[in-house]
Amino acid sequence: MPGGWICWLPSNGTSPCFRPRKQQVLASLDGRALDWSGTKVIDYTGEQVGAALRLSPGTAERRLSIARTLVDRLPATLDLLRCGQITYPYAMKLSEAVITFDDETTAKIERRVLIRAAEQTLSQFGTSLRRAVIAADPRRAAQRHDEAVAQRRVVFTPQDDGVTELWALHGGRQSVTAATRPRCAPSWRKP
Repeated sequence: MPGGWICWLPSNGTSPCFRPRKQQVLASLDGRALDWSGTKVIDYTGEQVGAALRLSPGTAERRLSIARTLVDRLPATLDLLRCGQITYPYAMKLSEAVITFDDETTAKIERRVLIRAAEQTLSQFGTSLRRAVIAADPRRAAQRHDEAVAQRRVVFTPQDDGVTELWALHGGRQSVTAATRPRCAPSWRKP
């Protein structure tokens, strides 16, 4: 790792204009080392960044992944972040949304969502991003939907005092129906 890199990585209180530089520093870090046997290379960057920033290794790995995606694959996003036209949460959402796409599709998604990003709230940006991802690869979106539908389930977990927690994962229309039906159904409990 470059000497003195820890001074570039304050975890809190960074100014907005510092964020792009932080992403570049994070993306450049290389914490690979040989294991104890000296035969296998292991990447300890997440652990080292996590220790420096007082983050869990998983959170540090996420930040490293976002930084590397921004620097290597989303240059226009990094420029808008540098100019202060968008904030880090916008860049983070875009970075995480394109992680599985190839460079050409990533560029297409980036171009589509950055046109209005500076004028949108984070929620509006998220909606635009979801639409851009679907438009960029409709077959894959349909496949992800089918996989999500296959994961639908209802879970009952017994709780104290004779009650049961109900947890459900299902489609949007079913959620609305489930949310309104208990209010409309007659009460089974006698007063």
